[in-house]
Amino acid sequence: DSQIRHEPVNHNLSEMKCLLLVLAVVAIAFADGDIHGGSNTNDKSLLNETVPFRYPLFKQCNGAWANNHMGRTSDTICRVGCLMSSVAMALNGHNIPVDGHAADPAVLNTWLTYHGGYVQGDDLVESAVARVNPSRIRWQGFSHPSPEQVKAALRAHTVVIAEVLGGHHFVLVTGYDNTESNFYVNDPGYNTAYYHYNTVVGWMMYTMN
Repeated sequence: DSQIRHEPVNHNLSEMKCLLLVLAVVAIAFADGDIHGGSNTNDKSLLNETVPFRYPLFKQCNGAWANNHMGRTSDTICRVGCLMSSVAMALNGHNIPVDGHAADPAVLNTWLTYHGGYVQGDDLVESAVARVNPSRIRWQGFSHPSPEQVKAALRAHTVVIAEVLGGHHFVLVTGYDNTESNFYVNDPGYNTAYYHYNTVVGWMMYTMN
């Protein structure tokens, strides 16, 4: 991730670990539908969902790109591609092509590899994403918004990516519950529908139009 940012969590380790957790936790996810404050997609308890903007869901272990190497390393999208896959969902949702192709994890990963989008092998440089189309993308950086500020950003169609599972995983935030501080997500690695605000350890945002 970006070399110029200043957050408490080492995101290089985060990307490296994000799908290692899948192997250890996915069985639990399917068994009880609850992973560190999240709920699986079969949960019907939240009926006050607001989703201001709809994004496609890209799973990092989709066979179309699961085994593609991240950057110039032996790590794969399936193993460590949660953040990059979340960004690909955002680009696709806002109809921002990458080198003339509809954005998906395979296309974006290739572009990042050849345009300085990774450091230390497969550590995403978040600000590099804006170079895909500088007139339509602006990297806002990292912040520590309140729940209401996150909701306002979503209503403004700002791209919000949350760092969850103790800093080991990234998800694209899509909406919120009107009565609780639960935020709905497109989770590239798990079948998780939402995470509670208090379980999010970091937030990052892009403006895309």
